[in-house]
Amino acid sequence: MKLRPTLFFFGCLALATPSLSAQVIYSKPRLSHSSAGFIESKLFGEWYRGSGVVARDPRLIYSCAHVFYENGIWASDYLFYRAYHRKNYPAPREGVRPRGILHFSSYTSSVSSFGADSNQAFASDFTVLYGNSSFGTPVGWFANGAAALKSRAAKRIVGYPAEIDFTGAQGHCFQHSTATFNQAAYTVRGSFLEFNNVSTGPGNSGGPVFVHDSTSRKELLAGMLVSGSRRTAGAIALSSATHSLSSSALGLKSRQLSFDVAEKVEIPDGSRSFTVVKVPISGFSGNVESLRLALDVATPRRSDLEIYLQSPSGKIRWITRKSAGSTRDLEIQDLNLDSSFKGSDANGIWSLHLRDSVKGNDALLEHASLQVTAL
Repeated sequence: MKLRPTLFFFGCLALATPSLSAQVIYSKPRLSHSSAGFIESKLFGEWYRGSGVVARDPRLIYSCAHVFYENGIWASDYLFYRAYHRKNYPAPREGVRPRGILHFSSYTSSVSSFGADSNQAFASDFTVLYGNSSFGTPVGWFANGAAALKSRAAKRIVGYPAEIDFTGAQGHCFQHSTATFNQAAYTVRGSFLEFNNVSTGPGNSGGPVFVHDSTSRKELLAGMLVSGSRRTAGAIALSSATHSLSSSALGLKSRQLSFDVAEKVEIPDGSRSFTVVKVPISGFSGNVESLRLALDVATPRRSDLEIYLQSPSGKIRWITRKSAGSTRDLEIQDLNLDSSFKGSDANGIWSLHLRDSVKGNDALLEHASLQVTAL
């Protein structure tokens, strides 16, 4: 059988030149993740190979754009073989055909302007293939993939390299996995990050990059492999943009809901600790797109107040801090908090922390509400 061509880009900038002994590379082939799969795409009458993974929803497959795009043309056909693990190429009847594919328009414009192996192109080198029925069990995923990739948590890359770097060994159509590594990725451009001392191989484009999550004690998807060199591996991190693309593939639309604090809350005078008002938020399937705060605190001196909002993941945004002045009451109608919480998980317990830091005046939270826009 004729060997399929392989789409994989090299030449990404490496910030350091590690020694060969320091490399994390593929070793023995193994079927280590049943949600990952072998991908073929048909371009100009030829079948090209790559990797992908069932993610977020059973009807979605994540991969990278350059597996399906060449010389201004998108693939006319594509097949997915979940958990494939054999030496020889699969027969088409063994695969499933997704119904369609979504990609970022910025990818095609970046390729046209800067080239397919440019940092600009890699920063949007992501695709979602979608279908009407299940492709398999989806993997769990990070809302903020970049933070996970930049951490020192254990990581590994899975996929289907046609040839393994340095060794020259043929990967055939076996699934491979790197050993776990804890290198922290660094940002190259936007959502495109790189690892030093990590190498995969041609054909692994679109392979999932997993990071261990200490909370769930599971490996979760943080990004997709999009590039490599003899000394680096590059990935596009999961982000609010990739999540929105996935939601579009599922036909989901954003909606706006308001969550009010039901009762008035007294804020102790001159307290050393914060009064915590919990705001349970539920009913969304995605991350925060927009967040607005309305707040009304009755007090003779609003300069005594210290208030901040905390997300379910622990991220905080200060609303007001202790200051000089004698102005009465704090009234906020529509405070835009997008810059602090966009991309955060919408569901969970949000909490408003309030403190009157100086004795001599009573304070009362009369009203508070969060207006959330998310999928």
